[in-house]
Amino acid sequence: MPHPGFISLEFTRFTGSIPVAAVVSGPCSIRLQTNTVAYIDSPQPGLSCSFSFSSSTSLGPYTVTGNLEFQTVSNVVVTGVGFDASPPTVSNLAPSSGSTLGGTAITITGTNFFGATAVSVGGTAATNFAVVDSTTITAVTPAGAAGPASVFVTSPHGTNLANTLFTYVAPSSTVTLTTASLPGGTISTSYTAPALTASGGTSPYTFAATGLPTGLTLNTTTGVISGTPTQSGTFNVNVSATDGTTAANGGPFVSAVKMLTLVIGQIVDPGSGAITQTSHALSSNSVYSGENFTITATVTSATGTPTGQVDFIIDNTVVS
Repeated sequence: MPHPGFISLEFTRFTGSIPVAAVVSGPCSIRLQTNTVAYIDSPQPGLSCSFSFSSSTSLGPYTVTGNLEFQTVSNVVVTGVGFDASPPTVSNLAPSSGSTLGGTAITITGTNFFGATAVSVGGTAATNFAVVDSTTITAVTPAGAAGPASVFVTSPHGTNLANTLFTYVAPSSTVTLTTASLPGGTISTSYTAPALTASGGTSPYTFAATGLPTGLTLNTTTGVISGTPTQSGTFNVNVSATDGTTAANGGPFVSAVKMLTLVIGQIVDPGSGAITQTSHALSSNSVYSGENFTITATVTSATGTPTGQVDFIIDNTVVS
């Protein structure tokens, strides 16, 4: 279908009816385009221009580009210009491993991802998958058995070949309570300890404790022991942690019980007459700025040596 007075190229683009936009630049012009052919004209031989065919159908926003050199032949039929109908390929995965519980966010790299309709890992559909572009997909792994697993991307043109790009790793069954100690407190005084911590297994953890003095409680979710103790003395607090591994994966797993010592001191009121003698001694009579020194104190009463905490006031600062 040459145009009189013009050099024309006829592009056979598709075997089906797929809406496509054709764009040219330079001295050329698009005289006519349909879903199957495009006629690009040049006003005279010896000129060149560039062309681009693009589509935004469900098969993906593909683009085919090239350059035209207009000689003296008109109505040349150029075949093979169209969209890549090859199946997807998968070449890389990040990260390459995750828990058998699932929930690992992954980025899949490959080709021909536009129009992807499904993503699976180890034969099970991934969740929240999204096609970023023709070479990138993001998804979240499902639960799976420990070991290597194939990652498949499916599009209208097929599915990629099997691979071992992802490895499922079973969570550790060993849970360890990692808190080493509890800070001391004072009777009838607000108390808050740093949160208990654990490792191993699968988070989140829950915590348990026995042997706390009256007035203190444990938040089993956060692991924080707090409150206002109404008992003084030395308490052996037995604590443990339980992980979040589901029963389907053999859990939950529980740590060994760990005994932590908690000392709650008394408040001694000097005005009550309970203290009959207080003495202290310095390790050095002359102390320079920045130099370490030791203060020792002995507190006695008519009924013996009271228990509790002794505070020193040094330069208007209380030091326990």
